[in-house]
Amino acid sequence: MFRVFEVCIEINNILDRDTLLLTDAMLKAIHLPFGTDRDQVIMALQAIERRLSAYDDKQKLLGNPVTANLRNGWIASLLVAGFSWGSRFMAPVLSHLDIDRLQQMLLDGQSKGKTNLE
Repeated sequence: MFRVFEVCIEINNILDRDTLLLTDAMLKAIHLPFGTDRDQVIMALQAIERRLSAYDDKQKLLGNPVTANLRNGWIASLLVAGFSWGSRFMAPVLSHLDIDRLQQMLLDGQSKGKTNLE
């Protein structure tokens, strides 16, 4: 699933860069000296831009364009849901935990470890 997000994000980034590149090229073409070549270049760039906007739709998930922020939001939501699910099972165990008994078991384990080292 993570790989799908990465591919969609990369496709959308490429589409954004294409549009920016065409816009930059049009701005440079506007500053060319007047003539037939200038007008043809501008018309060709506008045609390419229209084609990109008409046929190159961004990758979407549930109607939203896939971005790094969307991916990070899904990951955070899954982590929170997993933590919530896990805490439901740990709550009864932790509520019945006898701290004094646990502390005594740890102290006994440490004292046995010291005698084994000597």
